[in-house]
Amino acid sequence: VPITPLLRIFRENVMIIFTAILLEKRVMFVGNKDIPAGDVCGMVLAACSLLSPPFPLVPMRAFPYANLNDLSFLEVCGYVAGVTNPM
Repeated sequence: VPITPLLRIFRENVMIIFTAILLEKRVMFVGNKDIPAGDVCGMVLAACSLLSPPFPLVPMRAFPYANLNDLSFLEVCGYVAGVTNPM
């Protein structure tokens, strides 16, 4: 997964995302009607790529497309999720 879109959008804030994932904080990428779901999923996977493969358990905490019908990702410590519904 290319990380260049993540770097282009978040610029210097990428280090905040990197640190949050490293410290197992909850990270959520929220899209809207102007941002395609595929782009949100790509951001989740790119953010996880910042630490993986050195940290192989990071992809197990990734939920590229979370939705309101399945909120099981909330039970995972330090999840990285992507949603398109701002609710």
